[in-house]
Amino acid sequence: LPVWLREGFSHWMLRRIDAKWNQFDQNEGSVADMKTAWKWDVYCRSMIASPGKFAAFPEAFAWRDFGSITFNDHVAIWSRMDWLMSMGPEKWQKFLFLIKGRVDAQWFPDQNDLVGAVRDALQEAYGISVLDFDRRWMEWVKATYPSQ
Repeated sequence: LPVWLREGFSHWMLRRIDAKWNQFDQNEGSVADMKTAWKWDVYCRSMIASPGKFAAFPEAFAWRDFGSITFNDHVAIWSRMDWLMSMGPEKWQKFLFLIKGRVDAQWFPDQNDLVGAVRDALQEAYGISVLDFDRRWMEWVKATYPSQ
């Protein structure tokens, strides 16, 4: 799966158990940008008010490794996952199957063009384009997350 999806889902699941103990993936030679802040909903709401504090979704959804993900990016991908999950398990299931359910002519998993597969799956499962993703997600954050 794409980096943002694996890391975002991991954060989403682990924070449901205990938000104070975050875990971060990293690459050999690229230490994860970790902080002890744990009220990510409040942090995220304040962060989206300042453009440039995190990678825009059109950049983030194409990441191929963990090395360039900042702490703010971790918060953003967790929150983006929170937003997708808030739309219900049926859409999530459809989205995930459209990415992971692809097979080639020999019935092996098809890992070609994951970026394109994510783009198409977002549109088909959620009705969201990559270019409109952040606008809709930020509207949800403002309506959902506390400011303090």
